[in-house]
Amino acid sequence: MHISLFAFIAILTGPGSPVPELFKNDQFLLGHWQCEVSQGQSQPLKEVATYSLALDGKWLLLNYRLDRGTKDSVETTAYEGYDPRLRKWVYTSFASDGTYGTSYSDGWSGNTKIYRPAPSDERQFLFTATRENQNRFRERVDVPTAQGSSTIFDMTCRRG
Repeated sequence: MHISLFAFIAILTGPGSPVPELFKNDQFLLGHWQCEVSQGQSQPLKEVATYSLALDGKWLLLNYRLDRGTKDSVETTAYEGYDPRLRKWVYTSFASDGTYGTSYSDGWSGNTKIYRPAPSDERQFLFTATRENQNRFRERVDVPTAQGSSTIFDMTCRRG
């Protein structure tokens, strides 16, 4: 059943659909990163991330491990690709704790790329990735509040 579903999706999106220069602006991400994550706790958490191209260069693959300082670190695999039907970048992640998610982006605007969930998703957020230079980038997640918005996740990554 799964194979036929994926074949059906592939037919819908079409292999010859026009795609922008894939990952031209994401090239700086390729390789290994050491990250510090702030989620409101007193000590920043550590994350190790590796970006690579996968599946004939059509997908950006991200593997990362978030070390919570206990035995329950979380490993995540994520893929990002361009959907020509939606005209959006689609990011989908699957984690070892059973969580998963999908978000959408219009792509890079200068040094910033913003992701949002589907409009029908009850969990609304704004995920912002910012390229600071070739060896450093930052990610943050803001959620709506009664007072405007609140940052619930802030991460800085350095090449290495």
